[in-house]
Amino acid sequence: MTHSSVSHFHRFATLLAVAILPAASQGAEAISKENLAFFESKIRPLLAKHCYECHSEKAEKVKGGLLLDSADGIAKGGDSGDVIEPGDPGASLLMKSVRNPDPDEQMPPKNRLAETEIEALETWIRIGAPDPRKGGTTATASTKPNWTLEEGRKHWAFQPVTKPQPPAVKDTAWAKTDADKFVLAKIEAAKLKPAPDADRTTLIRRATYDLTGLPPTVEEMQAFIQDPSSDDDAFATVVDRLLKSPQFGERWGRHWLDVVRYADSVGRTRNVAFPYAWRYRDYVIESFNSDKPFNQFLTEQLAGDLMTASNATQRDAQVLGTGFLALGSMDLNERDSEQFFLDRVDDQLDTMGRAFMGLTTGCARCHDHKFDPISQTDYYAVAGIFGSTETLSGQKNRGGGGKDYFAPSKLVKLGVTETKVTPSVATSDKADRERLEHRLAELRKQKTEFQKKGSSASKKERKELDSQIASVGRKLRELDGSSGSKKKGKKAEEPTVSPDDKLAMGAQEGEVQDLKLRVRGEPDQHGDVVPRGFLQVLEWNKQPSLPKDASGRLELAAWLTDARHPLTARVAVNRIWQHLFGRGIVPTVDNFGATGEAPTHPELLDHLAASFTANGWSMKSMIRSLMLSHAYRISSKEIPANMEVDSSNNLFWRMNLRRLEVESIRDAMLAVSGTLNTEHPSTAPMGLDPKLDIGKAKKGGGSGDSFTAPIRSVYLPVLRSRLPGMFTVFDFAEPSQVIGQRDVTTVPPQALFFLNNEFVVNLARKTSERIAALPLANDEARVQHAYRLLFGRDATSDETKRALDYLAGTIQVSSGSKRGEPVDTWTTFVQALMGSAEFRYVM
Repeated sequence: MTHSSVSHFHRFATLLAVAILPAASQGAEAISKENLAFFESKIRPLLAKHCYECHSEKAEKVKGGLLLDSADGIAKGGDSGDVIEPGDPGASLLMKSVRNPDPDEQMPPKNRLAETEIEALETWIRIGAPDPRKGGTTATASTKPNWTLEEGRKHWAFQPVTKPQPPAVKDTAWAKTDADKFVLAKIEAAKLKPAPDADRTTLIRRATYDLTGLPPTVEEMQAFIQDPSSDDDAFATVVDRLLKSPQFGERWGRHWLDVVRYADSVGRTRNVAFPYAWRYRDYVIESFNSDKPFNQFLTEQLAGDLMTASNATQRDAQVLGTGFLALGSMDLNERDSEQFFLDRVDDQLDTMGRAFMGLTTGCARCHDHKFDPISQTDYYAVAGIFGSTETLSGQKNRGGGGKDYFAPSKLVKLGVTETKVTPSVATSDKADRERLEHRLAELRKQKTEFQKKGSSASKKERKELDSQIASVGRKLRELDGSSGSKKKGKKAEEPTVSPDDKLAMGAQEGEVQDLKLRVRGEPDQHGDVVPRGFLQVLEWNKQPSLPKDASGRLELAAWLTDARHPLTARVAVNRIWQHLFGRGIVPTVDNFGATGEAPTHPELLDHLAASFTANGWSMKSMIRSLMLSHAYRISSKEIPANMEVDSSNNLFWRMNLRRLEVESIRDAMLAVSGTLNTEHPSTAPMGLDPKLDIGKAKKGGGSGDSFTAPIRSVYLPVLRSRLPGMFTVFDFAEPSQVIGQRDVTTVPPQALFFLNNEFVVNLARKTSERIAALPLANDEARVQHAYRLLFGRDATSDETKRALDYLAGTIQVSSGSKRGEPVDTWTTFVQALMGSAEFRYVM
């Protein structure tokens, strides 16, 4: 933009802001439930294990004047000053200390943290260092749970799902569905009234974004407004059309990809590509478009390889679902094969628990869950199921050695009628493995003793011990299926892969085993063997026994999809409600446990869950029924009397104002410019080299200039730690975590993005050129078309006057300039509309 264009853009944007609804302020608790769970599962155990000996109230001598056993202690800092800068890991003394390459200066001294632990600390600081601890370790360091199993089973989420009868309401004409009666009864009990109905222009924009993630076209909007049918029939026609659109699966599939931590790269220390993750992404999109029953969808993701199939096509469709298990962010440089194995199992178990049950099962890895009735024994019972599974992600765990992490033999081969189940570790290798594990434990014990000796242990002794540990570790990795499936002394036979093979990420049966409990989560601190099984708190009858010759994944899926399971259907319908109404009936959509929030409408939640299973677990049927409810079709208008009683809209007396996700903002700009290609890309994500370490790559990380490609955002590569700037600014889901509901922030870089980003300027120019090319009578008609195109409504008389005054003033300034300057005038006008709150919010 020229200097004069920028000044004119500022002037019109200021004028426009007067007429645009401001973005709703977003309140937040001091510590969100998700952040609390992260602290309890990742940070508290880490601090207790590595830091409390020298930096707690119980320490014999507090080192450096620093206490790390309470939030107050961390906030106070130590002799060297502040230890943490919330939100900025790079500026935090804590991170500089744990990453210090000098073993005499690093913290903890002479015992460097694992890379996964360092990353956890970085994530914790980046999200603001949430810390619920008060006082010191004497009050809070205990890992003793705050529950008994009997008491824990009384929690609302563990009660059987019922189907309560819809309550009686006074305004019987208002309720169009049973769901409406549950909502209206609460509103009437509070002596309030629902907001008025949304008009047709608002409604079609809301529905089109909700179902496709795209704005309605001017033609679609006009057709709905002019439909002579009743409001009910006209809107049902719109909803049915949108549910049949292929864009539906792209929109709702992306919701699910947030939940399953989808990414096209591994992340962490060797951020190499997942070159075949896109097949799982496309599987998800197709599953939503075909309205695959959710119970089948769940089963395929946990055990699609174990389901019966009559042909290769059906088998492929099922096996692709197991990509769910292979998407975890793993440390490919982890030297300890046992640590790597347990970390992968933890990722699978934790993701399964949050995604399907809304439970933070991963918090029981190191000790009994502090808040929910999930014991450490429960954790390892379920972990054994995933520990008996071979994960085929296409990478080798190199343990710091070698350069090539890509292993095509560690992928699923498609187009095969039958699955050949090959355990990762041959039974004949068990004795060797046990011997090596025992030797490794002894060496680690010696290292701990050396560390206690400090300087009395010579450097030569420490070096020799490290060498022995590395040697035993290498031998273990040679036996470990996750690092290449090698037998002792020679390379094991691996599946051959030809260039013509269709490959995908997934899973298959591994060596069936019951895991030993790990004391404090330490890989070499073995407890008793825990038989594979399910969570004891969710026991509606005797738990089924698992087969001795199979992992138990198929049985786990059957347990989760049993109609008597109290969580699966509740969690699923709550996710649907949240995406349509802006907040879940249970606001903490990924946490139905004790630290989550209780449902605002428990009877409605059960009614929806029971209906969901009774209607064949159909996602589209549930979405359709909710969108045709009166509760969905009311306006977002604030009513002063209602605001005094329920300003947070817990009763759903009005529609919540919602900001579009970053993908919809990007796709909408492409759509209104006329450049969006809505066809499915025929290839994998652009430029993803499976051998490239994205973390070390230059700009783009091997993805090329894909961000500006005129395709839907769901098809862009998602590279961990290398997201496009727009994605980070507008709160894209962290691709290494389960994210059922994205954050919504309002920060200055968002406004600067619309003002300065060349991508926005180019699309604003193309949009203005598109409008200029239409056979419209005059600038007033063009202004009206711009408002319809970008906002889905007509401009008011005041808005039209301001726009025309702005355009006329700019054209006058531009008179005498080179040909084409008036088009730039319209570019700045369109850019101001794109930068407004109304463009990126749904009302």
